[in-house]
Amino acid sequence: LAQQKDPAAARKAAEERARVSLGVKEWNVESRPTDPLSKAKPWSDTLILADGKLTSKHLAEKGFLTSNITVTVEGGLIIWETMQRSAKGEIAFWRGELAGTNMGGVVSIKPVEGETEEFSFVSVTPPAPKPEEPAKAEAKGKEAQQKKEETKKKR
Repeated sequence: LAQQKDPAAARKAAEERARVSLGVKEWNVESRPTDPLSKAKPWSDTLILADGKLTSKHLAEKGFLTSNITVTVEGGLIIWETMQRSAKGEIAFWRGELAGTNMGGVVSIKPVEGETEEFSFVSVTPPAPKPEEPAKAEAKGKEAQQKKEETKKKR
């Protein structure tokens, strides 16, 4: 008899591969209100999905914290979900879908007071590999340039 794979183990392995696929990139996305009559403005964002967490650069500027994501795989579709909170008590619910190199989804933002705003988002460029701490690389480059200049002055 041929051994059958454990479906739960296969699903868990697929979800782990999905987490890795999501986490090696920064996703540039455009978000637009789902309601055409909404007064909310569209916005650009960079989503960082790394180490099982989501950071939205746009929402981080508004005080939203990084949050854990849940990842599932359905067929060839990778689905991730999370809920972010801000220090003010606002909540953002995210649901994203990744098919190949295209990401899209919805985010609902619930302010402390007022109506929840719904946005759809789509990736606008192929994802870029996550930079390896560009600030450190820039600082090293400046430091090396300063040392060169100091060496020239001593001569």
